[in-house]
Amino acid sequence: MIKCNYAKNFKCFEEILAECRALNLLTGINGMGKTTIIQALLFLRQTVESLYQGEKVLRF
Repeated sequence: MIKCNYAKNFKCFEEILAECRALNLLTGINGMGKTTIIQALLFLRQTVESLYQGEKVLRF
């Protein structure tokens, strides 16, 4: 499980540290960065998948 999400100079954030738990709820008004946090997680996933492309990877 991902325990925290840290991003620097990603889209609208200069720097962000989001702690993750078993259940996470993103709320707020439009333009506050909810989608950006999700996109940062997807970017991390794509990066890891590209590193291990074609290899068996232990999934957590």
